[in-house]
Amino acid sequence: MQVRTNSYSRFYNTKGRLVKKSDIAKIQKAGCLTLFTLSDNAIDITVHPANKDTVFEKAKSIFKEAQVVEIDIQS
Repeated sequence: MQVRTNSYSRFYNTKGRLVKKSDIAKIQKAGCLTLFTLSDNAIDITVHPANKDTVFEKAKSIFKEAQVVEIDIQS
């Protein structure tokens, strides 16, 4: 699976970072979206606040076995 971590990489269609779906242990939504691997590496994904919920739901559907964590951050 290819993960592009910021809007520039998505806009310019760069390669991004390759990860195995089975290596993602946790998905976290807080200030940004973060994917945690089984080896405790973190991949931060920066998205516009208006799109954060949509991208989070998509990540949950892709990484079905991952633990899901939502942290409510008030502005």
